[in-house]
Amino acid sequence: MAKRKKKKTSPEETVISIPVYISDLLPIEKEDESLFPYTPKVMIDIAKSKLEAFNSSPNNHLIEDKRSTSPIKHGISSIEVIDLDFNNDKCLLLRVAAYQTNLMDGYYVDATNSDEHHFSTNDKICYNTYNIILYPKIYKNVLKGKHAAYWHVFLYLDPNKESKIMSKLARHIMSKIINLPIRNVKSEKFLNDIRNTPQFTKVEISLHSYNEGEDSEPDYVTKYKYESKIKRLKTLTLYNVKPEDALSALEDTSSVCLNTKRTLRFETHEQRVFSSVQEFRDKLSHTFEDSFNYTVPVLLSDVSTKKIFDIDFIKEKMEGLFTRYLIPDNYVD
Repeated sequence: MAKRKKKKTSPEETVISIPVYISDLLPIEKEDESLFPYTPKVMIDIAKSKLEAFNSSPNNHLIEDKRSTSPIKHGISSIEVIDLDFNNDKCLLLRVAAYQTNLMDGYYVDATNSDEHHFSTNDKICYNTYNIILYPKIYKNVLKGKHAAYWHVFLYLDPNKESKIMSKLARHIMSKIINLPIRNVKSEKFLNDIRNTPQFTKVEISLHSYNEGEDSEPDYVTKYKYESKIKRLKTLTLYNVKPEDALSALEDTSSVCLNTKRTLRFETHEQRVFSSVQEFRDKLSHTFEDSFNYTVPVLLSDVSTKKIFDIDFIKEKMEGLFTRYLIPDNYVD
């Protein structure tokens, strides 16, 4: 069977990734609702008030991350709040000014005179173009008797940003300022969404394995106690895949004994991306990442001219996602 050639990306284009998260639910009591209806506008007004209080605070807004072993610290200088309208829906664009500090080494060179500036621990590397969109939602489930408010949180991850840093900023803002932590979609709902997708344009399966190294090591190595391992990577790419076969790929355990890790990436016609990492140790474990993750194409010229940061440009790129692909309510609880 002839192999399908991989479609090449246009050299004039790149992509903006848009990971999507859901906040925790804020329960709405029936008694409160009857007197003071809780609406998306109310959610926006409350969020604005909290963000304004944050901007007015004199505190040093460093982000605590007990999981990180890096000496580099991240912080937020300010958050500009911009109102956006999508048809009749209102949401917030947060333009976050953030920085890295506690830099132990490194320097930059001034392009005009070639002077070197070596960083000290109090210096900061700053960016003011971290863009996060908050989309308010009211959840009502009459059968379960639930009535609550929550947020869809979209990260506008341009090519110049690191996803881990942007995720850290978004999580801090939502948990410490808005007071509604964000989370990824639950794994069982990840599986349901795989089942309900009509077709995947591409499924990429990567198999990672480690084997013992060769015995013929040089003398300066063999005179020491040492370990030698060879890392191997095998990648399979399938096109126009049916959901039942995508699910079979996800649930396939035939490679457990031969590999240490497997990553799977599922892409849809709507530019939505699912990814899963499976670790093969004592037993199979799954880590579902960016269950809702979209990409939109942009021109490299729009990146170099910074057009990608214009509000109208962001709105244009985000509008299709808001009108077609918002996370359905059955993913909320």
